[in-house]
Amino acid sequence: MTGIVYSSPVVQLLTYGKIEFGEEWPDYQSLGLRTEHTHELIKLIQDTRLHSMGRDSLEIWAPVHAWRALGQLKTVEAVGVLVCLFRLIDEEDDDWVSEELPEIMAMIGSGAIPQLSLFLKDSRNGLFARVAAERSLQLIGKSDGSVREKCIAILTDELKLFLMNDPSLNAFLIDGLIGLNAVEAVDLMREAFIHGRVDCFVRGDVDDVEIALGLKDKRTHPRGRKNIRDRYDKPSQKVKIGRNDPCHCGSGKKYKKCCLAKEEANRLPVPLDLSSGQKEVLIKDAQKYPFDQCLINGNWKDVGLARIVVIRQMDEDHFIFGMYLVDTYCLGVKSASYDVGVTEKQLQDLISNYSDDPEEYCLGCVQQIVDGAIEYAKKLGFSPYPEFDLARHVLGEKKDCEARDFYFGGPQGKPLYVAGPHDDKQAIIDQLTKLLEKDGFDYMIPVQADNVWL
Repeated sequence: MTGIVYSSPVVQLLTYGKIEFGEEWPDYQSLGLRTEHTHELIKLIQDTRLHSMGRDSLEIWAPVHAWRALGQLKTVEAVGVLVCLFRLIDEEDDDWVSEELPEIMAMIGSGAIPQLSLFLKDSRNGLFARVAAERSLQLIGKSDGSVREKCIAILTDELKLFLMNDPSLNAFLIDGLIGLNAVEAVDLMREAFIHGRVDCFVRGDVDDVEIALGLKDKRTHPRGRKNIRDRYDKPSQKVKIGRNDPCHCGSGKKYKKCCLAKEEANRLPVPLDLSSGQKEVLIKDAQKYPFDQCLINGNWKDVGLARIVVIRQMDEDHFIFGMYLVDTYCLGVKSASYDVGVTEKQLQDLISNYSDDPEEYCLGCVQQIVDGAIEYAKKLGFSPYPEFDLARHVLGEKKDCEARDFYFGGPQGKPLYVAGPHDDKQAIIDQLTKLLEKDGFDYMIPVQADNVWL
């Protein structure tokens, strides 16, 4: 028996009996279980000793009885704990979790949607754990028509990232949308198929999907090989060739003098081929990707101009970044840009051209610098650069960091406008004069000679 003491009627679940797939679930409320037992039922599910009991023991089934009871009681309070169990599908191949928890979520209903949505969107979670979240949302939307459109929107938003998603996840998202009869998402599904980003072993090819949605009665294209990864037609693994071995191409030269350089170049990561629309979709969801690094030019406090780069990692070979030119003396965010799916080599080139002697800062500090400069500039009547509206997503939600004082304004305690080559200088000076009068700010206009600002 477990060392934790459970009160009646929860204690009954420890010996309630073995469960078989497919059998009818008991009415757990007939045992006297009510919402006031929620805390103990959750504690029972989290009791790790029960999960390690022998297969012949009755106690190993107690967590399953407990989550079924919580489902029948429609206990929204338990959703967070139950969602955390999804990880067991990938980590321990737990069929009970994958089979039953989506059903439990459907019983709990719309109150489970927010946490399921967050779990599905987190790419750090395992593939089949995320599939369980997708399945849960599909079942909730099917059982409650009032939230069907909300569930469709969540699945559709995740499918928009099909270029970054695992093809199997895309296939399960499409399966979920088919289950909800989301005909309105068919163009997005077709696009995912066109780019070869759907594992056809899950739900078939695009013809199968259109037939399932009732958009056609029969196939219009011959069925090709269903597995986009060619899992049954993989070429045999090549034997590793040493640098001084004869080249495999038959030239008679050593490998290092023949094909090595070309093949190494082919192995280098290449940028993702994304349209501007696809990049915009991905940048709006940038904060879901793990934070990698923030860099700022080391002299930014002395010159009042911070060249900031914020980097997040999308996968092993690709990154997403935001670049911000921040005037801390006066104008706030003077320029902003972003890109999606770049390689590490591209990042290195960009950083070397953008910021001299960059120093690393924590994300929280960078957020304080950008937000503080924006607020200071707004008081002077200046708004951030238009593209900042998208590039800001790389900064993400506010992060706590060590207390640091960042000063905004010029060295004399008032705004200092240092004109840049692309500024509308007179308009800026007029705005400052109107607000502060001539003595309320300072300005510097560098001399231009031979197209160089001195």
